[in-house]
Amino acid sequence: MKPVISVIIPVYNPDESVLETIQSVLNQTYENFELIVVDDGSDFDVTTIIQQFNDSRIFFYKLEHKNANIARNYGILISSGLYIAMLDSDDIWMENHLEDM
Repeated sequence: MKPVISVIIPVYNPDESVLETIQSVLNQTYENFELIVVDDGSDFDVTTIIQQFNDSRIFFYKLEHKNANIARNYGILISSGLYIAMLDSDDIWMENHLEDM
């Protein structure tokens, strides 16, 4: 089933707070989404963070370091949802954010 919403999170050298950010997306009451995490060329392997989640809705891509806007735009380009929702890697959503939107 094609997701209705594509959630895009650009990351660059994220700290542990990104775990809470991703978990806040996975905890949404509205579940028909894909989560696209785009690494903007971090200095370390971010896949180890992403692999902590076992969820088929998460997609991870790594780019060369440019800037967050390039990562966001790449996420939009590859997204398959009808709607786009942006989230920064150090923010947290309330569990009904997508449903209310």
